[in-house]
Amino acid sequence: MAVAERLIERLDGAFAGRATAIARDLKLNLRMVLTKGALAPEEAASALVATAASIRETRLTQIGRDWLLDLEMGESQ
Repeated sequence: MAVAERLIERLDGAFAGRATAIARDLKLNLRMVLTKGALAPEEAASALVATAASIRETRLTQIGRDWLLDLEMGESQ
């Protein structure tokens, strides 16, 4: 599974059980910014960690950290 696919799967899990329009919009916007935005994947992952940690959103912080690890492992393979 590609790094981006794992990221999207983790984001879907973080928003599981939240079926409101706001939650769907936030998830969609976050996916777009992180995967199709102007930032490189490493920059986007770091920004996710920093932003999520600043508001004490532990699930998103961990997703960002895992994404950074996935990116590092992908480079070393």
